[in-house]
Amino acid sequence: ILTPLAIGLFGILIERTMLVRLYGLHHIYGLLLTFGMARVIEGLFRIGYSVSGQRYGVPEALRGGLDLGFIYMPLYRLWVIGASLVICFVIWFAINGTRLGFRMNDDALAAELGGRVETPQFVLFYPRGYEQPEVDRIVGDLAFRIHQNTEFFGGAPAQVRVWWYPSAQEKQRLVGAAHTQFAKPWRHEIHVNALGFPHPVIKHELVHAMAAPWGGTPFGVPLSVGVVEGLAVAADNPFDELTLHEWAAAMKKKGLLPDVASLMSAQGFYGAPPSRAYTTAGSFLRYLAETRGKDKLRDLYRDADFQRAYGESLEKLAADYTAFLDTVPLEPNA
Repeated sequence: ILTPLAIGLFGILIERTMLVRLYGLHHIYGLLLTFGMARVIEGLFRIGYSVSGQRYGVPEALRGGLDLGFIYMPLYRLWVIGASLVICFVIWFAINGTRLGFRMNDDALAAELGGRVETPQFVLFYPRGYEQPEVDRIVGDLAFRIHQNTEFFGGAPAQVRVWWYPSAQEKQRLVGAAHTQFAKPWRHEIHVNALGFPHPVIKHELVHAMAAPWGGTPFGVPLSVGVVEGLAVAADNPFDELTLHEWAAAMKKKGLLPDVASLMSAQGFYGAPPSRAYTTAGSFLRYLAETRGKDKLRDLYRDADFQRAYGESLEKLAADYTAFLDTVPLEPNA
């Protein structure tokens, strides 16, 4: 059990540290890298263990055999045959699953949608049949939202991919999520439905993909849902009747503000009412960007360690923030 897990983790490490640097090049470079590493690893094992095969014992559960009438078959050989058939089926499914409609890959998804526009900031995959004015509106909306996020981050993130679906039903058919707009930060991409112009949530989802290079895990996000979602809301900075800070100040005035420090944990974030959790976390991180600088906020996204990034404890930062909310002017009826 441990061996496949170790190999999988090693594969993730190689992909994140080496293969990702070759994505823009011809695929032969990836082949040469992996083939060369395989030869090096094989050589290291030969040096360490020699080239002679080593015997290994058959597990107790697989000892003995079955009399099939026409042949006596050891249990271990039956297990090997069964495992081989399962592996062959998995490989066949991985190769043919897209054609049979069971799974989707990038090439098949791009072919299904049909339209493609690439700029230095993003690659947009959109449904074929869209008129050019509609495509231009989407491209303009994306460019503007990416510019806004870049200004907030104070740095230039990586190029992102945007998968744009004409309807919830089509998105359900292609990727299995109908009404949910979602990001895959480790792939620097987002998947959204066409929800009008300007798109109501695309700026928020773009943050997850754009901030991934600063995330300190293989998934491009820190292990703190409060920091992940708080950054997206802080950059999005939604404004309706009140600003983000005004909403948080109004909640504090009414005694509805969640505990800010606890929101940075999964238990605290999901334990609070969703609208209050998102608004408060977003206002808090935007306050930190405005008062402590954007460089430290980007650094925080690495591991959500407030003490390391700011030189102050989370509790101290939260106390300063709640004191700041008392200075935010509000209308009497807010």
